[in-house]
Amino acid sequence: MIENNRLCIKQLNTLKVQDKPFEYTSFFKLGHNTSSSDDTAPVDTAVQWIQQKALNIKKSKASK
Repeated sequence: MIENNRLCIKQLNTLKVQDKPFEYTSFFKLGHNTSSSDDTAPVDTAVQWIQQKALNIKKSKASK
């Protein structure tokens, strides 16, 4: 699991060096096991992120 995390961070650092936009959230206790856990944090976080992006788009369209 630690090696997987290192690989993910390496990929994120590559995006950063290339000035590519990205966002991420780490769930250290879950590792890559975000779908078969009883922890709802990954889904809750994803839903909040989508809602915020949708709100930003709506605000952007309203200001034009």
